[in-house]
Amino acid sequence: MRIASREAFRRLRKLRRRRNEEPLDVDVAAQIEEVPREVEALLDALPAHLDALSPASRAVLTLHYEHGLTLQETADILAIAPGTAKSRLAYGLRCLRRALELA
Repeated sequence: MRIASREAFRRLRKLRRRRNEEPLDVDVAAQIEEVPREVEALLDALPAHLDALSPASRAVLTLHYEHGLTLQETADILAIAPGTAKSRLAYGLRCLRRALELA
């Protein structure tokens, strides 16, 4: 599960960067179709599980993974200590893993 969720986040970031840089072409569409069904299921379940997290953990996860910010940048934006950002990230990931394993 951990590998699949990291792969899903990686592919989402990659697709978002491409979407901002160039129009969607046939190669990207083909890559989207190649996403394994397990990853698709995780991606479908992810928004609901993210909504179930505390706002603090959700904010750190979103800034770090969706927007690609470092923990230091995330901490600066949220006006918290870097250690706090790191612990909220770890807690949020742990909760997501448990929820996705049960799904």
